Amino acid sequence: IDTVPRLGKVLEEGTFPRVINEPAAVFTNDAVSEMLKNAIEGLTARGRFRFGDYEEMLSLTPLIFTSNQYLPRNPAWWERLVILSFSYGEHIPEGRREEFNKEVMPNLPKLGEAGKAIAYIVMNGFKLKDWRTDSGELLKAVYALAGVQPPEWLETPLEGETIEEVEEDILEMVRKRLLDYLSPLMVRNAPLVAGVQRLIDDARVSFLIKLSGERVAITSGILEVLGGVITLKDLCEMLGWEYAYRKVHGKTARVGITELRDFINFLRGQEEGAEVEAEAGEEA
Repeated sequence: IDTVPRLGKVLEEGTFPRVINEPAAVFTNDAVSEMLKNAIEGLTARGRFRFGDYEEMLSLTPLIFTSNQYLPRNPAWWERLVILSFSYGEHIPEGRREEFNKEVMPNLPKLGEAGKAIAYIVMNGFKLKDWRTDSGELLKAVYALAGVQPPEWLETPLEGETIEEVEEDILEMVRKRLLDYLSPLMVRNAPLVAGVQRLIDDARVSFLIKLSGERVAITSGILEVLGGVITLKDLCEMLGWEYAYRKVHGKTARVGITELRDFINFLRGQEEGAEVEAEAGEEA
């Protein structure tokens, strides 16, 4: 669904959810991204004139995005999506997957009858308020209509990650990728503080520029190492670094600026102002 017509076709197909694997192209295409925002916030994804007549593309299909590593870089998306992370311990064994594909998948079309029941319940007086609570209450009503006891899992609330938790996950990914990149460049067996200090002093990392007053500038070159998980501006905002114009490599560009101590503390997973000086002295 990396084009507007493809997304429109999917959204208008019906009310049964669709799974979209590896959706990076959806969020990096401006036209598709804007259309998706409209689809989330209302029942109309897009309006257009066709042969002189105005027609609307309806937003009916809930979309479920799955990805091994991609998360939209724009934090504004984090408030629009329900983000669920799965740990290694939640991995589904092959046997369970085969069982699901064999026993459950062939029966999914039967869920259409549940949809008809929900439509009947809504049309006969059910007051819709918020989808998070309505979905559970509607399913309970369907079970009641069928004279069947609802399962216990219906009482389990859907809890996506908070923005703070998403930020923590992203920063941990940034930290790991930076350490994976910087570690092989350091003198063998050198402590982290001394190793990073030496790399910056010797100008061996193109995106780390030493400034006066024990400060360091981080250029957009860092994005190649991070693999698109975040923009430089958003990284600076999350970490409280300055984001400003500076002349680097003979050109004026936007860079992140922070105390060298705080940059190293970030790599070490410590709070700003932690004991980098003391550790550096011990290493000396």
